[in-house]
Amino acid sequence: SLLTTYEKAQEHAQSAINWYLRARRPKRLCGRATRLGAIGCTFIAGVLPIIIQIYAVNGKAPFEPAWASVALAVAALLVLIDRFFGCSSAWMRFISTEHDIRRLLHEFQLEWETDKATWQAGAPSLEQVQRMIGRCKTFIGQVDAAIGKETATWIAEFQDALKQIDETAKAKALVAEQGGLNLQVKNGDQADGAWKLSIDDGAETERTGTSAALIGIQPGLRKIRVAGFIANKPRQVESVVSVTGGAIATIQVSL
Repeated sequence: SLLTTYEKAQEHAQSAINWYLRARRPKRLCGRATRLGAIGCTFIAGVLPIIIQIYAVNGKAPFEPAWASVALAVAALLVLIDRFFGCSSAWMRFISTEHDIRRLLHEFQLEWETDKATWQAGAPSLEQVQRMIGRCKTFIGQVDAAIGKETATWIAEFQDALKQIDETAKAKALVAEQGGLNLQVKNGDQADGAWKLSIDDGAETERTGTSAALIGIQPGLRKIRVAGFIANKPRQVESVVSVTGGAIATIQVSL
C-alpha cells in the first residue's frame, strides 16, 4: 500500500504536468498570432499616411487615408481577443505552473529515495511508513495548491476582462446616445418678432419667448448661436455647451 500511495502521488503530479504541456501549445499559438497581428496592424496604420504622401499623383491619394483607422481598429480588436480568451497570459501561467509542479515532483522523489535509504533490511518501520504516507499527502496537497493558484489567477483575469469589456461597451453606448438641451434666452421676449437659433453653424430655426427645448443632439461640444432684433437693432450671441448622451444640458444667454 505504501508503494501504491507513492505511485498514485507521482501519477497525480505527472498528470497535471502533462495537461499543462498540452494546454499551453494552443494558447502559445493564439497569443503569438494575436499579438503579432496587432503589431503588424499598428505598423501599417503608422506607415499608411507616409505611403499616401509618397505615391500621391497630382494631389490624389492612391487609396483612402481612412484605411489607417481600419488598421488601428483591427489591432485593438486583436488585443481585445487576446485579453478576453487569455491566450498570452494563460500561456505564461501554464509554463510557470508546470515548472512549479515539476520542481515539487523532483523534490518529492529525492526525499522519498532519501527516506528509503534508511530502511532496515529493505523494509520500513511503522514510524517510517506513517511519515512517508504523510509526505505523500503533503505532496498531493502542494500539487493541488499550485493548480488552485493558477485557476484562481485565471478566474481573476477573466473577470477583469469581462469588466473592462462591459465598461467599454457602456461608454460607447453613452457616447452614441443622443442628449438634450434647455436653452434660456433671458431677453428673448423683447425681440422684434422671432429670434433665430442654430447649432454648430447649421440651419437656423425661428423661436419665440425666453426658452427653447432641443432633443436629438449628438454628444460633445456644441456651438449655440442666437440672433435677432431688439428695438430694430441686430443682436447676436454665441456660446459653447457640453452635451452628454442621455442627459439634458442647460445654457442661459442674452441677446
